[in-house]
Amino acid sequence: MVRKRRIGEILLEEKAISLAQLNLSLERMKFTKLRLGEQLVKLRICTEADIVRALSKQLKIPVVELDSVNFDPDVFSIVTRSLAVECNCVPFKVEGEYLHVTFADPLRLDLVQHLEAKTQRKVKKYISTQSEVEQAIGRRYKEDDAAREIMDNLDDTDEFYLEGMQSKEQEAQQQYSSEQEDVETADLPASELLDASKDKGVVTTVNQIIKIAVGNDATDIHFEPQRRTLLVRQRIDGILQELTRLPRSVASPVIARVKSLAGLDVAETTVPQDGKVAAKVKDDETLDLRVNTMPTRFGEKVVVQILTNQMAEVSLERIFVDPEQQESVRELLKANEGLVVVCGPAGSGRTTTLYSLLKELRSPERSLVSIEDPIAFELDGVNQVQVNRRIGLNFERLASLAASESRCRSRGRHTRQQNRNRCRKCRKGQACSCVHDEPQCSSLRRKARRARHGPF
Repeated sequence: MVRKRRIGEILLEEKAISLAQLNLSLERMKFTKLRLGEQLVKLRICTEADIVRALSKQLKIPVVELDSVNFDPDVFSIVTRSLAVECNCVPFKVEGEYLHVTFADPLRLDLVQHLEAKTQRKVKKYISTQSEVEQAIGRRYKEDDAAREIMDNLDDTDEFYLEGMQSKEQEAQQQYSSEQEDVETADLPASELLDASKDKGVVTTVNQIIKIAVGNDATDIHFEPQRRTLLVRQRIDGILQELTRLPRSVASPVIARVKSLAGLDVAETTVPQDGKVAAKVKDDETLDLRVNTMPTRFGEKVVVQILTNQMAEVSLERIFVDPEQQESVRELLKANEGLVVVCGPAGSGRTTTLYSLLKELRSPERSLVSIEDPIAFELDGVNQVQVNRRIGLNFERLASLAASESRCRSRGRHTRQQNRNRCRKCRKGQACSCVHDEPQCSSLRRKARRARHGPF
């Protein structure tokens, strides 16, 4: 039986190293966990190419120079970026049941077996340097792989279609402005970014993320650029949960895609923007997706709030399970004056609660006015008013409505002065309800006392 030559012997025969250099490396290996080839490269005695050639002779595995290889496009649909990174390899050819793959470390038989199990193909091994493998992964895998990766790792749901709509500021301005101008898409200087956002892989990725979140009954989706990844999280029952992580290279195209759907300026990345987009589900159910952007250190963070028509149809019985609580709330609604404040953290159901109160109050004898920022759902029998600060249509200006309406409801972030004015109106015989960003009612009561609202 012929003994397999060691890599040190091969390097000596090739005169790539001297005996003294070999002994030095072997001595250093006693204090490190590196193998001989890694130790020689670290000591700059050999290059990566020298080690690869020696391993090729030792293992009888062909060397592949990735810069000169003609890649088969089908391999990237078989081996995703995440799998290539995990196995530290680059596929370049498909031939029947065989997949030709070059490894930076072909001695890792566990990775070869893992790749065969994932791809359901027999792997024919080749060898390349570590730097060549890393560069090829970064160069050959494009935005399409992000879509494949998320579809491989997340469950599929029914298809739906996204339709771009106007931002809420533009919509309100068109509704109330005397000019009634049509909203047009501005010319974007970042033409390349806009083109990338229309890439098939990016479009599929965004659609897939939204489909998964809707299927999980999430209330919002967070796209958060990190240093090396794009973190995507969903909020379920008020708690943020990680949905997936995408390569950092697709962060800008994905965010640009969401912004363009919502009618936002893709080229503007330094100021927050608000918009919305409609999503039609396969069974004709329509969703409203509210989009908010915010500049951060590593790029724009985008939050997509998911609003369904089912939220507007929630009754008091579903929110207040206890019959005594239901009766107490109905007694409050019968009052001709007073203020109902709904408090809670994000995703706790503040808006849904107020809409259920409005549904309870609807009757032919009443005139209801809802001042909202933004209007979450369309509700028959309620005069819903959209706030638009750009043209001066804010909560203060709309407060005059309360003088002519017996019941007024508002939703949005309210200042201390706005709350003080609202309390005065409640003491003058008007019934109001509003949403407040305080997580607990007790903290809101303390702030109300400090603001000298007086008893109500």
